[in-house]
Amino acid sequence: MLRIAICDDMKEDRDSLKCVLATFMQSNKYEIQIKEYHDGNELLSENAQVLADFNLFFLDIFMGHSNGMEAAKALRNIDISAPIVFLTSSPDYALDSYDVEALSYLVKPIQPEKLKKALERFLKDYRPKSIFLGGKLFVLDDIVFAESNLKRVHIHFKDGTIVELREKLDTLEEQISGQHFIRCHQSYFVNLNYIKRIENETFITTLNTPVLIRKRDFPEIRKRYYDYLKAITGIGVSL
Repeated sequence: MLRIAICDDMKEDRDSLKCVLATFMQSNKYEIQIKEYHDGNELLSENAQVLADFNLFFLDIFMGHSNGMEAAKALRNIDISAPIVFLTSSPDYALDSYDVEALSYLVKPIQPEKLKKALERFLKDYRPKSIFLGGKLFVLDDIVFAESNLKRVHIHFKDGTIVELREKLDTLEEQISGQHFIRCHQSYFVNLNYIKRIENETFITTLNTPVLIRKRDFPEIRKRYYDYLKAITGIGVSL
């Protein structure tokens, strides 16, 4: 799953970019998750872990209440290393884009071929976060949940694969970091991206498998899940 942030104060420009991204990524067999921001201040108000989970940023430079170049510098100052593509109506900041190691600098109106070339460069260098489990390399984002049973851990992947390890869940949890993973029970941790719903103090995953939630921590864990949904969609959820 590629996580992409679009920061632009013009809705029509965001909508146009989303259409191009959806078509291009689908043709290259990548799933994407897009979060929109109206200006740099809104983007930078996110906590650092949310920002660190983005794989690609599109930043307009001239926005009503902020400057996209300054937002880019702020991202680099907190060690956010994901590629940045600038979108702007002026070439004036092109040289400054080198200071933040931008992937591309595109002048509006965006030419589809230039955008396509920028995306091709991104995919060429993109490497999904992976983890060694049982002597094999797995993509971290493919993990739906893990459960502990006696002295073994079963890791469930989105394609239905299950990997069994002689390992403690605590040890495995240390290797699997990211704000979209949550330890929701003594015997479970789960990837929030693969939750369909909450039902009777239980997460129901996209595998239609129930994952238990600690009763004493249920309100806090539910809130964290809903906060995550709001963070990635911009839509609030009523408790």
